[in-house]
Amino acid sequence: MDLTVDMNSILGMNFTPDDYLAVVSTEEDSLITNGEFTDSVQKMDYRTGETIWKSGLNRFQDLLSGGNTVVKGRVYNSPQGRIGELFVSSNRNLYNFDLYTGEVNCVSTVEDDIVTYYINLENEIVRVGLYNGEIVVLDGYTGYNYADYTQSVGESLNGYYSGNGYVLASMRLSPDIVIMSCLEDPTKETVVTCDYNIYGMEKSPEGDTYLYTNKESLGGAAEIHVMDAATDKEIVRFSLKDVVSSDIHYRDKNTILAHSTTAGFYFCDIETGDVELMEGTEDELAYWVISGDNKIALASDGKKYKRFDLDSRKLLDEGAYTEEFGMGQYYKGAFSPKGDLVYYWDLDGRLYRYDFEDKELEQIFESYTILNAEFTKDFSKGVIQCGDGFARVVDLSSMEVQDEVSYFGTTSSHLGFSDDGNKLYLHGADYYFKIYDLVKDQYVFVSDEQWNWASYTREIPDKNLFVFTNYMQMTLIDLDTYGVLGRAEYGALYFEETGHILSTKGKEIYRFKVKTLEDLISEAKEKYGDAKLTSEERLKYKLY
Repeated sequence: MDLTVDMNSILGMNFTPDDYLAVVSTEEDSLITNGEFTDSVQKMDYRTGETIWKSGLNRFQDLLSGGNTVVKGRVYNSPQGRIGELFVSSNRNLYNFDLYTGEVNCVSTVEDDIVTYYINLENEIVRVGLYNGEIVVLDGYTGYNYADYTQSVGESLNGYYSGNGYVLASMRLSPDIVIMSCLEDPTKETVVTCDYNIYGMEKSPEGDTYLYTNKESLGGAAEIHVMDAATDKEIVRFSLKDVVSSDIHYRDKNTILAHSTTAGFYFCDIETGDVELMEGTEDELAYWVISGDNKIALASDGKKYKRFDLDSRKLLDEGAYTEEFGMGQYYKGAFSPKGDLVYYWDLDGRLYRYDFEDKELEQIFESYTILNAEFTKDFSKGVIQCGDGFARVVDLSSMEVQDEVSYFGTTSSHLGFSDDGNKLYLHGADYYFKIYDLVKDQYVFVSDEQWNWASYTREIPDKNLFVFTNYMQMTLIDLDTYGVLGRAEYGALYFEETGHILSTKGKEIYRFKVKTLEDLISEAKEKYGDAKLTSEERLKYKLY
C-alpha cells in the first residue's frame, strides 16, 4: 500500500507502541533555505492509510545544523496513570505529543542541536545527545533538566549508544569511539532486595531502626518493614489496608503511627508486633496534623475539629471553630508543639489561628494572599508564602513582619526554617535551592544548578551539616563553608551515628559510606598511584 503524507519530503518516521505509523514531513524547499518552518506530524494506520491525528511543530532550518529529526514513542505507568507519548526531535527542541490525541504535552529546549536520544520505557526519563558532545537527562513529560547528570563525551557528536552501564559515542570527522562507564563506589553494598518496588523510607528518632514500605499491587495493603539499622535485618512487619507511605511515621522509638483513609489511626508496636486502632478517628475529617511533642492529633475540615490524646488514645475534645462566618475550603494546617494552637489556611489564601484554650478564632495577615506557611519549632516565628512573590517572616507574638525575601513557589516547593530559626531554606519555582541568613540579611548559599523538588531537608547542627534530598539524589552541604561535601544517588536516609547513607531505587536498598577528604585522596592514590597527566592532557584541561 502507498501512503500519502502531508508534505513532499519525509524527515523521520517510526512505528508507535500502539501499532500505528508516525511520520514527520516538510516541504522540500525548507531543507535548502535557512529560516523557521512548520513541519507536519502524522499518526497513520499503515494498513488502511487513514490519518488518526495530525499536528505540527516548528523547526528552525540552519544549513550548518548538526541535528536530526528522530521519532520515538513509549507507554508507561506514572503517578497520573498510564501515559502514552510520541517524541520528535527538531533542532534544539524535543517535542512530546500525546500518543492518542496529538496534543503537545511539552517542548524541551536544550543548548545545542539534538543528534539522537533514548527514552526510558519505565518512567519519564529521556537522555538526549547534543551536537556539542553533551548528553543531558530530561523529564520528558515536564521538560525539567536534571543538570547534575549531564555527561560530556567529546565534541561534534555524531551519535551515541547507551546500555549495559556504558556509553559509546562517535564524533564527526574522527575515527575514534569514546567509551565511558560509571565509576561504582566500592563501598556501595546492596542490603535489601524486595519483590515489589519500595515507596517510602524513614528512620527512627534514635537512628537504631528504619522502616520501608511497599505494596504487592496498587490497591493492595501497605507492607511496613521495620529493620535493624546496624544489621539491616527485619525486626517486624505490619500489613495495613488503605494506607499510603506519606501517612506512615515513627511516633517514638517503639511506635509507628499510620493513618488509614477508611479506618483511622493505627498504632504499630515494634516490640510486640501488635496493631491497635484508635477509635473515633474514622470519620469525614480527613485532614490531620500532629503536635510537635507527638502527644495530640488534630482532625479538621476547616470548620469542625476533633483532638485526640495519643498517649491515652482517646478523644480529647471536639467542636466547631466558629459559627459566625464562612471560610473557604481547608487546604493545610500546622499544629503548635503542645497542641493548644492551630494555624491553617484555605484555598482562598486566608490564614487563620485558633486557640483551643480560649476557643477563639481569628484571621491574621489579612492584607496578604497566603499560599503556604511554615513555623519555627517553638512557634515563635512563621514564614508566609504570599501571592505577590515574597516570603515574609513574621513574629507570632506581635504579628509584625520582620523580614521579606523574594520567593515564588508552588504546591511542591520547599520553604522552612533552620532549627534555631535564624535561616530560611527556600526551594522555589526556579528550582534553585537557597539558604537565606535572617541575621546577616543575605543569601549564604545558592545551588550552582537547578535541583529537582526536595522531598525533605534536614539540619544536623552537631556535624554542621545540612542534608538536601530529592528522589534523584541526596546532597550534603557543610554549614560552616556552605560547600557541597558530596552526593549519593537516590539517597533516602542519612545516619550520622555511623556515617552511612541508605539509598533506594526500584526494589533495592543499598548503602554508601560517607567519605572524608582523606578517604578520597587515599582511594585516588590506590587507584592511580603516581600516574600523571601528559602535556597534551594538561593543555586540554587548561592546567598550565
